[in-house]
Amino acid sequence: MTESSAPFAATPAPVGQRRLLTLLFVDLSSSTAMAEWMEAEHYAAMLAGLRALYERVVPHHGGVIARIQGDGMLAVFGHPEVREDDGRRATEAALELHAAVRELQPPGPRPADFPGLALHSGIHAGIVLVGEGDQMRGRFELLGNAPNIAARLSEAAKRDEIIASEESLGLQSQFFDTGPRFSLQLRGRATPLAAYRVFGRSAVGRRFEASVRRGLAPFVGRAEQMAALDAALTRTITGQTQWLGIRAGAGVGQTRLAEEFLRHAADQSGGACRVHGGSCESYLSA
Repeated sequence: MTESSAPFAATPAPVGQRRLLTLLFVDLSSSTAMAEWMEAEHYAAMLAGLRALYERVVPHHGGVIARIQGDGMLAVFGHPEVREDDGRRATEAALELHAAVRELQPPGPRPADFPGLALHSGIHAGIVLVGEGDQMRGRFELLGNAPNIAARLSEAAKRDEIIASEESLGLQSQFFDTGPRFSLQLRGRATPLAAYRVFGRSAVGRRFEASVRRGLAPFVGRAEQMAALDAALTRTITGQTQWLGIRAGAGVGQTRLAEEFLRHAADQSGGACRVHGGSCESYLSA
């Protein structure tokens, strides 16, 4: 085979890891218009304040900033460790950023009709090939459609609006006050995407409360464990001090068992029991 007819060299295999990430894309509303009337020094100072805010808020919620470009920012949740509440964390970060940016005052004179600073944000979850970044690509190189969809959701969001895809919120949607589920046709996507507009936090503070809000299945089984708890309650009412612990692997249902027992105790003890409750979760509540 002559050199001129040699086949193309094999393409190097991509270097990176396939990860399920939740991506938060935020952008400053009406930034182009502001750049027209703001002095360059004032605009640079405003961007510096905005970036400092990104760098403070995103890590607080367990995210990592992938890149900051101009007044926009892309953050990832789920790298290097995937969490079951990454969608909640990304949404909480977006809500905190939006609230903080509304309080920022850009330096220098402003037009009389200046409405104040505001962000518009998009949140999406999907499989992404994560590779090492550089000065051009940011902290990470993120390959896949998910980052593009997060950016498109941010484009679709209006001033001070957060749009989160159904994939990103999932069962975590009960922690937030959202609008109805709607379909959004995004540029470059063949099929519509189901999404929610996020308005704020709901009154739900614990995962169990979120489950109650979704609707619990009938409580069945655990008869032996419930009988042991009831027997301990009876001994307590007669004056014996009892300390009990429920221990099991994650997801087995110890929280549901405890909640059912406490409800049963309050109903059946004839007012002899006073229930004091506390909780400690891995994120935002204790």
